[in-house]
Amino acid sequence: MGGEGSMTWAITSFKNNRALLKKRKIRELKDVLYEVSGKTAVEFREISPLELQRVKAKIRCRARRAVYYEIMAYVGGVVGAALIIGFVWWIFTP
Repeated sequence: MGGEGSMTWAITSFKNNRALLKKRKIRELKDVLYEVSGKTAVEFREISPLELQRVKAKIRCRARRAVYYEIMAYVGGVVGAALIIGFVWWIFTP
């Protein structure tokens, strides 16, 4: 039967990858990094409430614009499909 050779290579590759993972000891590296930094939360820079409002307004404006473009894409697609269907109907009706 065909495929035995490729399955053997897959099993060998799997075993080799497992051996590589055992050598890394990722959990120990994570523990060392945590002990060194001592931080568990992400730190953001502090900004004024006015700047926060500006950022929020900018994000909302971009979101509105994205929704508008998406709606226009759907409308354009429907209109284009209707025009193609109408053109085909006009050509093939006696």
